[in-house]
Amino acid sequence: MAQYDSNLFSAYQNIVSTQNAVQCEPTYDKSAKILSQFKLFEFSKNPRAPVAHNIARLPSAKNIIPPKSIARVFCKDLLGKCSANVAVLQKANKDSCDQNLGKQENCGGDYWGRHLRDWDVGSHEKESRVIKSIQYVEKLISWIETNHFTLLVAIHFQVEADPDIMSKLKSIPLLSVQAEALDLVGKLPLGDSTVNTLMLELFAERVDTIVVDTAIAGNVMNGFLPVETRKNVFLGVTGEKILIPVICSKNHWCSVVIDLKAKEVLVYDPLNSSFGVKVRTLADKLVTILPGFVPRKYRG
Repeated sequence: MAQYDSNLFSAYQNIVSTQNAVQCEPTYDKSAKILSQFKLFEFSKNPRAPVAHNIARLPSAKNIIPPKSIARVFCKDLLGKCSANVAVLQKANKDSCDQNLGKQENCGGDYWGRHLRDWDVGSHEKESRVIKSIQYVEKLISWIETNHFTLLVAIHFQVEADPDIMSKLKSIPLLSVQAEALDLVGKLPLGDSTVNTLMLELFAERVDTIVVDTAIAGNVMNGFLPVETRKNVFLGVTGEKILIPVICSKNHWCSVVIDLKAKEVLVYDPLNSSFGVKVRTLADKLVTILPGFVPRKYRG
């Protein structure tokens, strides 16, 4: 570990470099070389909550470690706690300027100060997102390199190799909506933008299918969705199929397909999970607000 830190110092790399690497629309090509060099601080046990101090009031014997002397990165959660504690201290001491605030960690009792602007939670979230996206790009590249596109497989599994796929991956803006597609690689919760993009790719050319935006469908993770407010979704539809993607839990999505022509309602649950019951309940409620809905009659 000491050799690793020494190598970074020799290359004039420190945690200030991480922020510089995520500026101006970072991509894999632009940022990976720098950010991949940094490792997280490793603690033998969970560190205590960081404490914010006014640097001017610290004992003179205490060491102040500047950012340029740090060659490791704290985890996202710990950085968030640091920012929150600095904000609380600043509110309690409104006459304290940003440069006068510092944090104490379990690193030999040393204090390390940094301008509050540099401790902005948003900037650390950017660094964390970019580093994670870089890892996904590298993982995806390794997957692509191991694929054999010439193997004989069923026709619905066949894909063609894109000669430009590597350059496309490495040029994806890692803080843009496009980067959400990398969540598929990491098996993370899929955002609305990613699902909408997938639905567009799959069904844009089908004139008989209307895909409802995920923001309209909402989230039924807790088994509840206000159906009455969705009436306007069905205004003007006649014989089309209506596809409604529904998020159930984190990265688990289901869908409801309403075939107005065949008067059928289909529920798709890829994992055949317990969420399917809630989605079926949602489908039954959605049918009641369709144009021309006629309640079923049951014999007594």
